[in-house]
Amino acid sequence: MESVSVIGHSYGGATAAYLSTFEKRITGCCVLMDPWMFPIKKDDYKELGVPLLVARTVDFEKKEAPGNEKMIQEFVSLNKRCAD
Repeated sequence: MESVSVIGHSYGGATAAYLSTFEKRITGCCVLMDPWMFPIKKDDYKELGVPLLVARTVDFEKKEAPGNEKMIQEFVSLNKRCAD
């Protein structure tokens, strides 16, 4: 394989983000769909070496995960190659 990418939804989004932070074999991109960022400790927020795409459902944070929006923004702010 020439490049490996990861994608995750909800808790899988946090898993994909964490994996992309530490696994050097991921060289494609990281896609997070409505990521549930609570499992990742803030100390583990690191800059990814791959492009990041975050796709969110309207009002997900308000209804399902108050405080999750701030965590997503903090993680995204570390990654300059990002689309939201």
